[in-house]
Amino acid sequence: MGHDPTHPLTDSSARLLAAWATAMGAPPSPRSTGEWIHLVRASSDAVVSVRVGGVGLTVAPEHLADQVSRLDPVTLLDADLLAVALPGGASPFGTAELLTLGAAGHALNPRTDARAARPADVSSLRDHLAAEEWAESGLCDAERVWVSGPSGEALAAAGFSRWSSDVAHFCVASASASRRRGHATAAASRAVSAALEEGLVPQWRSRRGNDASFRLALSLGFSPAGIQATALVSS
Repeated sequence: MGHDPTHPLTDSSARLLAAWATAMGAPPSPRSTGEWIHLVRASSDAVVSVRVGGVGLTVAPEHLADQVSRLDPVTLLDADLLAVALPGGASPFGTAELLTLGAAGHALNPRTDARAARPADVSSLRDHLAAEEWAESGLCDAERVWVSGPSGEALAAAGFSRWSSDVAHFCVASASASRRRGHATAAASRAVSAALEEGLVPQWRSRRGNDASFRLALSLGFSPAGIQATALVSS
């Protein structure tokens, strides 16, 4: 874990970077490895930093913009360090690895033991997860979801939402008692294949420390592309 690639942008990571730049309000222009762009959002209640393919972007509220612009990349890309470096009242929201499909592409064929989810499937899986796990999975916001499990059960689910026009942001969850049985892999493989069929760039966001999520992404053919860190601040 802790990957932070600074190699030249690949096609997928360049498209991912463009999506982040648009979302954060950066002007459209060519980017160079090692470049860092500082942006101001007057109404923001957070400092958000992203580095994809060696290009960094940070957005901060106006009253913190000057201070944030002086911070080094190590601090900007670690939510805990970032919160400490900011004025009193700041708190770390989290640091996450960002992954996208590597040059080899999707590693697995779509699994036949996964199916499109019904509303009852998602509700059933939610009952098997702690509230924190469900919230972290992001499945409640997914536009398309697949589930996997024996005998029609929904023991794992994976899906994605379209983000910033051509990025598929993935989410996945597995029932606590049914992990390491391939159910999450089956559901996620179907979700990734569907996103690729739509011409979307897959983005997998894995909270730092969530090794299971990170390993699953790697098994599906994803490669580390960058890091995101967020600290909440007082206005």
